[in-house]
Amino acid sequence: MADVKEDIYMSCPQGLTPPRPGYVIKLKRSLYGLKQAGRCWAQLLSKKMQELGLRPSVADPCLFLNDVGDHNGPSESPMTISVHVDDCCICYSSEQTYQDFRRQLEKEFQISKSDDSNTFLGMVIERPDGDTGPVHVHQQPHLADILARYRHTDVKPASTPMEPGLKLSKSQMPTTESEKAAMKDIPYRQLVGALLYLANCTRPDIAQAVSSCARFGSNPGRVHWQALKHVLRYLKGTKEYGITFGLDRADGVPHTSYMHPRIRGWRLGRRPRRPTVHHGIHLHVLRRPRLLAQQEASQHRVVVSRG
Repeated sequence: MADVKEDIYMSCPQGLTPPRPGYVIKLKRSLYGLKQAGRCWAQLLSKKMQELGLRPSVADPCLFLNDVGDHNGPSESPMTISVHVDDCCICYSSEQTYQDFRRQLEKEFQISKSDDSNTFLGMVIERPDGDTGPVHVHQQPHLADILARYRHTDVKPASTPMEPGLKLSKSQMPTTESEKAAMKDIPYRQLVGALLYLANCTRPDIAQAVSSCARFGSNPGRVHWQALKHVLRYLKGTKEYGITFGLDRADGVPHTSYMHPRIRGWRLGRRPRRPTVHHGIHLHVLRRPRLLAQQEASQHRVVVSRG
């Protein structure tokens, strides 16, 4: 736990008797649950990393690099550390450099090592074609846990993340007390959060569907719940999907993505609509050859998601 700079007091917890009635406790360390606990921990970890010779990335302060060697030249044994709260993913080229760094870090913190060296935050990182091939990231074990938790391991798979033609709206939200009581014990928000994590990490194909369902988290209706379960049915049939980094395109042009926020302004006598963000990804899709002569071997596609 990191030290606290501010003056914070709390009542004595159960099992601790104050020396005098009415006495309180002054915190010296940031306890879990404090508003500044995350910031205190981040500052402490960043300070220790820099003392050990790593620098935070300009693009991402949670990424620490050891890429500069003597005389400001490139390091002979570079190492990168990606930090998420207290979970770290370390990539290194020298086993000796890693062991030396680990021993120094263990002097400051209690460290445990995961048995799965290719798993980080529920994401499985693999190189199917060897050490020099592309990197494939997926979440099949995490997805299997979600399907089991919501009893969708044996459902019939769906071919699309969202039912074609379905439009979700506020008019489908519960209005009567009986309708609200029927939805009271349904874990709608929990499932939305689990699916949003999948969409943000390795499954952008469900981002639009989950985003549409998330808009009604305050008062979801039966139609919204069915739409959310439809996403689970789609995931059931596409568990092996993920993101692959490092594939070479036939034309040598890298994949490109675009994001365009469109905010609709005021309308006479109406409230302003919510901002809409459009995502476009230019993909190069290689298709399997078919018997049709006019079938092209490859084609370009533009995938647009509005959410």
